[in-house]
Amino acid sequence: MKLFIQLFLTVCFVFGFAGNSFGQISNGCFELMDPCEMISDPYLDPPVYINRPTMWDCDNYVAVQSNFIPGVPPHTGSGGEASWQWVFPDNNVVPYEGEYFVILSTGDIRPDTTYSMMTQDVNFVKGQTVEFYYFFGTMDYVPFDDFATVKFHEIDSNGLILHSQEVLNVSIRDITNYNCTPGWVKLSYFLDPNDPNNYNRIEFYVQDVGDAVYNSYFAIDGLKLGFKPETGDLNDDWMVDFQDFAILGQHWNQDSNDPNLLGWADFDDTNSVDVNDLMIFSSYWLDGEPNICPH
Repeated sequence: MKLFIQLFLTVCFVFGFAGNSFGQISNGCFELMDPCEMISDPYLDPPVYINRPTMWDCDNYVAVQSNFIPGVPPHTGSGGEASWQWVFPDNNVVPYEGEYFVILSTGDIRPDTTYSMMTQDVNFVKGQTVEFYYFFGTMDYVPFDDFATVKFHEIDSNGLILHSQEVLNVSIRDITNYNCTPGWVKLSYFLDPNDPNNYNRIEFYVQDVGDAVYNSYFAIDGLKLGFKPETGDLNDDWMVDFQDFAILGQHWNQDSNDPNLLGWADFDDTNSVDVNDLMIFSSYWLDGEPNICPH
């Protein structure tokens, strides 16, 4: 281990210490909230209050939650509680990271609202990566093909959309009737430097289709924007630093005969973690930018 550290320090001085620092999405982990905004529902007494995510513009039912179990709709038919096939324990959606996540609903406000939307103006930089975890679940069925989308927009100074890029489109046809995604699903999108459009808004949207009887739900957590390191980020925190160095050291000198070989620490694909991997790791030292959410 002493030799490993000496080699690392030597190589770092050869390659230098560098890093990037750029703006990120605000409150992408949804740990910050504006408490208790009243949802307009003349049928409910007392009124319904929800926590909105801070720094986001929201339409209709967009709520920060620590857990979520959809309520039984006030309608008879196949969308009742017994039909759910959701995978979380007791149908309970829990955060992917931290203590909270955000959820959008196609209903939950009367008279039934057919959509909900959440947006934020963002200074996207080409070459960055957008990454988030999503959950889509429904109490509805085809042909009422409720859907959720994520889009990037280029907005002009008058607020008009010049161009849009759809990043995600998931519907009931993808998950089957009364069902949901298999837990949280990770999505990463690379902002192509050759794309001529300059996106400056991100939008999350969920829509009822055909009727407004049974709700569908779109949850988001762990939203990040930044320059993700190409190599060396062994703990997936978007930064090549001492935590990754410690992981590399734990697997130092392991080879294909060792069942504990960490494959993604073998940067040169030679079935061993050795000085060549250390040199590659050091060339990316302090690359990326930390994505730390307030918890």
